[in-house]
Amino acid sequence: MGNVWSIKEQYKRQMGNLWAHRGDKAIAAGGYSPSTLNVIEHTSIASTGDAADFGDLKLARYGGRAISNNTRGIIGGGNIPSGSTDDAEYISMSSAGNGADFGDLLSLRSGPGSANNSVKGIICGGNTSGGTEVASMDLIHFASVGQYVDFGDLTQARRAMAGGGMNSPTRGVFSGGNDPTKYNVIDYVDFATLGNATDFGDATVAHHGAGGTSSSTRGITAGGNSGSYMTTIEFITIASTGNAIDWGSIPTGGDYLGGTSNNSRALWMGIGSAAGHLNDIKYSTIESGGLALDFGDLTTAGSSKATLSNAHGGLTEGEPRGLPVGSGRGLIAAGSTGSVSNIIDLIHIATLGNASDFGDSSVSRYALSGACSSTRMICGGGATPSHSDVMDSVEMQSRGNFADFGNLIAVKQDVAGVSSTTRGVIGGGLSGSDRVDSVDYVTIATAGDGTDFGNLTSGRSSLCGLGSPTRGVFAGGTTGSNTDIIDFITIASTGDATDFGDILAAAKYMGAAGSSIRGIFSGGQAPGVQNVIQYITIASTGDAQDFGDLTTATLNLQSSSLSSQTRGIVQAGGSTPSTINIIEYVTNASTGNAADFGDLSSARYNVAGGSDTHGGL
Repeated sequence: MGNVWSIKEQYKRQMGNLWAHRGDKAIAAGGYSPSTLNVIEHTSIASTGDAADFGDLKLARYGGRAISNNTRGIIGGGNIPSGSTDDAEYISMSSAGNGADFGDLLSLRSGPGSANNSVKGIICGGNTSGGTEVASMDLIHFASVGQYVDFGDLTQARRAMAGGGMNSPTRGVFSGGNDPTKYNVIDYVDFATLGNATDFGDATVAHHGAGGTSSSTRGITAGGNSGSYMTTIEFITIASTGNAIDWGSIPTGGDYLGGTSNNSRALWMGIGSAAGHLNDIKYSTIESGGLALDFGDLTTAGSSKATLSNAHGGLTEGEPRGLPVGSGRGLIAAGSTGSVSNIIDLIHIATLGNASDFGDSSVSRYALSGACSSTRMICGGGATPSHSDVMDSVEMQSRGNFADFGNLIAVKQDVAGVSSTTRGVIGGGLSGSDRVDSVDYVTIATAGDGTDFGNLTSGRSSLCGLGSPTRGVFAGGTTGSNTDIIDFITIASTGDATDFGDILAAAKYMGAAGSSIRGIFSGGQAPGVQNVIQYITIASTGDAQDFGDLTTATLNLQSSSLSSQTRGIVQAGGSTPSTINIIEYVTNASTGNAADFGDLSSARYNVAGGSDTHGGL
C-alpha cells in the first residue's frame, strides 16, 4: 500500500503543478575585471545568445561561490575590497532583482567550493583574510535564512576548487585547488550525512581555478591553472569513485571560470586568460564532450564569478516544489502573545484550515506592518517593545526566516502598509510620543532603507492599510482621539495623501483585507471593541458602507491587507480584549458575516499580515 500511496501523492503534485521540473536559467554574479563587480546577469541555458541584466549583489565580490535550487540562489564568501568575507546573500530564481542578506557563513572564505541538492547546500574550504586555507564545510538549508551548521572537513584545506559545483541529488564533489601548492585532489560528501569528505580520486593534473558543473550523473571541470592556463575539460561519474578522464577542451586557455548547467548542457561564464578578463560564454554537451562552442557574451567581462542555475544536476525532477508565484499564500508575522513574538505563520487563503509554521522574523516585535509583492513580503516598524525602524523580508514561495532588508526613516510602531507589485509603502505610526503623518516607501525587489514618499492628511497611529495596483488606502487610527479618516495615495508616484471619505465610526486597531476592487475594514476599537465589517470601492471615493460582522468583537488586528482576489482574511488573532488565535474570512465581492477559517499556531495580537495575491497585485 505504501507504493500505491506514493503514486497517488506524485499524481496529485503533478496535477497541481507542484511537480518540480528543472528550469533553464543560468546566472553569473560578481567577479573581477580588474575591479570588484556587483553585477548579476542571466541567460537561458538551452538557447544561445548574450546574457542580460538580472540585478545587483548587495556586496560587490569576486571568488564567491553559489548554491541554488528551483526557487532560491545563495551567493556566499569571496573577496571584497577589504579582504575575505563571510557574507552571504540570496536572490529569487523566479524573478530578476537584487541580492538580499542571508546571514554570515561560519568563517571567512575567499575562493571556496560549493555543491547542493534541492534542499541543502555546502560552501567549503577557501582562504581567510589572514591568508590561511581552511578545510571546514558549512551546511545551509535553502528554507532557513542565516542558519549554518558545521558539516565536517575536506580531505585537504584549500581554495579555488572547481567553481560552480559538481553534484547529484545525493552527492557533492570538489576538485583541485591550492594552498598555494596546487592539488589534484578530488573528494566528495553525501548530503544526507554530516561528516568529513572522502577521497574520490585524482584530477588529470594538479591545478586550481577550474570551472565545475554537472548533470545528475556526470561532473565536468574546464580550464584552470596548472602553472599555465589550461584548456582541458575532464569528467567524472559522480555515483562512483575514480580518477578524472580527459573529455574535451575550451578554445581559450584560462582560469577562474564560472560553471553551471542543466542536465544536458554545461556553460562556462567568464574567464581569466593571458588576454585579460573575458566576457566569453562557452558551452559543451555533457554526454558527448569535445570542443566547447561559443554561446554568447556576458554583459560585463570578468572572471571569478559565482555561477548558479535552477537546472543543474543536483536538482531532481519529480520532487515537490514550492507553490507557484501568486498561489494564495498568506503570512501572519510576529505580534505579541503577551510577550513580543517572532513567529511567522503560513496559511493558504483558498483552503480553510489552521496556520502552520513558516519561520521566524529577524527581530521579535509587535505593532508592525507588512507590504508584499507576489514573491516577497517586507515587514516594517513595530515595537520590541522599544519603537523600531527595522525592515526585514522573506521570499514567500519557500519557508524560512526573515532577513534584514533595511531601515525606515524613523523608529515607529502602530504603522500601516500598502503595496503594489513593485513598491511597498508604510505610513503613519507612533514615533516617540508623536503620532506622525510621514510615509516611507521602498522598492520591494531591492533591499535598502526607506525613502520619503509624502504625508498622510493627518498624523495618526494604529491605522490600517490596503490597496489596488494603483491606489493605497489608509483608514482609521488615532490622533490622540480615534479618527474616522480614510485617505489615499497613488502608489507609483510620490506625494501627499488625499481625502477619500470616512469609516462608519471613528476607530483604531482595525484589520484590513480586500481585492483590487473592494477594500474591507474589520473590528477595532470605537471606543468599545467592535465587530463591524465595512467596505469601500477603491477606485472611487466616498464613505465606507456596512458589510457584515465578525463572529466576535475584536481589536488589535493585522494592519495590512491579507487576502486573495476572492477571499479576505478579516481577522488573524487580536484581542477581545483577551488574546485569541481565531482566523476569520469573508468573500470579498459579496456582503455578509465572517466565517471561521481556522486558528493561528498561537494566540497573539498586533501582527503584520501579507499575501502574494492581495488587492494591490
